Amino acid sequence: MSQEFTIIIERDPESGWLIGSVAELPGCYRQADTLAGLESNMREAIHVCLETMDVQEAQGPFPAFVGLHVILPRTRICGMISGRRRPRHPHQHRRRTARGIPGGAQ
Repeated sequence: MSQEFTIIIERDPESGWLIGSVAELPGCYRQADTLAGLESNMREAIHVCLETMDVQEAQGPFPAFVGLHVILPRTRICGMISGRRRPRHPHQHRRRTARGIPGGAQ
């Protein structure tokens, strides 16, 4: 039976090397300086990981890789602060008259 494994590849920011990890086999990872080298290293790592598993574990089923999702962090704080709504603009909290002059028309 032929099995397929998903390799997640990242680049180390300090060394520039590629780091691969197998999504279906937690703890199974390798690194290399080229993609071809990483592929070879990952085949070896998968082989070693499967050899060290119990017979039942090595036959599966393995966790299924679903996909990747990118989440952007919030860049500004909005909403409630100290129980009061935060104004959007520094002058928004002032009352405006029909003429738009703070404090009333004069």
